Amino acid sequence: MAEAAEPAPALTPANANRWYVLMTLYGEQTGEEIDRELHERNRAAWNAWSGQGMGDEEREAAAKSSYVPVAELAAWPEMKSEVEQRHKAEMLLRNGEDFVYPGLPSVNAPLNLQRLRFDHAVAMWSMVVATNAYFGNATFTKALWFTYATFSNAAHFNAATISGDATFIGAFFSKTAEFPGAKFCGEVDFSSATFKGDALFICTAFGGTARFTKAIFHGHTKFVHARVGGDAFFRSATFKGHFWCKSVAFSGSVHFNHAIFAAAGQDKVVQITDCQFLNPASFRDANFHSLYPDFSGTILHEKTTFTADDTHWPKTVSDPLAAIASCAVIRHNLGKQGLPEAEHFFYRREMAFGKEIGGFWDKLPFRLYDWLSEYGHSIERPFWWLIWLWLVPGLVFAAKGVTGVALADLGVLGRGLALSFADMFSFLGLQRAFFEADLGGMGWALQVLAGFQTVMGFVFLFLLGLGLRIRFRLR
Repeated sequence: MAEAAEPAPALTPANANRWYVLMTLYGEQTGEEIDRELHERNRAAWNAWSGQGMGDEEREAAAKSSYVPVAELAAWPEMKSEVEQRHKAEMLLRNGEDFVYPGLPSVNAPLNLQRLRFDHAVAMWSMVVATNAYFGNATFTKALWFTYATFSNAAHFNAATISGDATFIGAFFSKTAEFPGAKFCGEVDFSSATFKGDALFICTAFGGTARFTKAIFHGHTKFVHARVGGDAFFRSATFKGHFWCKSVAFSGSVHFNHAIFAAAGQDKVVQITDCQFLNPASFRDANFHSLYPDFSGTILHEKTTFTADDTHWPKTVSDPLAAIASCAVIRHNLGKQGLPEAEHFFYRREMAFGKEIGGFWDKLPFRLYDWLSEYGHSIERPFWWLIWLWLVPGLVFAAKGVTGVALADLGVLGRGLALSFADMFSFLGLQRAFFEADLGGMGWALQVLAGFQTVMGFVFLFLLGLGLRIRFRLR
């Protein structure tokens, strides 16, 4: 028989942790809403203690990101005695007289809140953490308020469980922010948060709505094997590094409107692979500055929205084959929605990258297709090609004195242009009706020119029809 797995170590009450007691020095948040006055007192004590280990420039930067006065981070000399005395008294009060007081945490020691059970809401609103922060395997039974919190070093939330809503609005992560295996049971809000290092959401579970609106990711971003039970909002988010979204299941709608991907250059990647979008996703007005997203293995909802506009997609890429595959996925999705104009936009991109692959003869058909009709989209190009195909040979025929018995009254120029028109549209039978007597007497050069007109007339007329079909949605 297989040995039974050892039970996980029991969680420690948060009040037995010296960092938590320091964080809540003047009292815990016991209500449904944050007690601002209480929190300001707690925050002032915490920031004074945390700021003692920071230099002047670090304090200024932390004060700016947390929206607190610099003086609050430099107030340790004035608050030292009160904080030390109250910290000991609070720990003994919350844990009993037999509790062995561990002392005030060292300002240089990592913040250790691992394997704790938080029975009340945790508020770190505008608090500054100067060292590495560890929340691994902690259980938060109530809400989490980390609005405008500043983490000057790495923050680790490995396998943490947050039963209530979690708010990280405007939070500042100076280095890596890790949430592997974390479980957000309620809503989570990272709106306007800044991730200076990597942001890792690996095997993270979002039970409710997940908001990353206007968040800025300077490092690499990974959503791998994550689950999002509610809607996901990445509106106006900026991803400057690599963006990996792999094997993620989105149960709600997903919004990437106005998001910016790979803002730092072509050496970045945007991979949305092996994902499932069970509800509509919107990439409306999203900007892919230097490359196209990789949708390999991803199931896009049939109502996924993309913006077909030159300003949102790169015209040159380092990997044309990958761009072609991406455009094909998007084009196929838009085609199922009955959006021919948007569908053809990405078809043109496929053709444009196709002319960058292979040798001269491989590229030539793509270049001709673009040159003659903008890959079947333009009305103007084939129209003007038809005009020139009619006008130039018509002048040549006139100069050679082509006669048309039935068109004697048109004059030399008129007869030349009429013959040119008849050659272009030979399927109308105008040559036999008006110029049969002249065709046999034409020299070989004029006969070749007439034959060229007939062939190219069909080509340009076909390309003109393609443009009209796309422009007026003819099916």
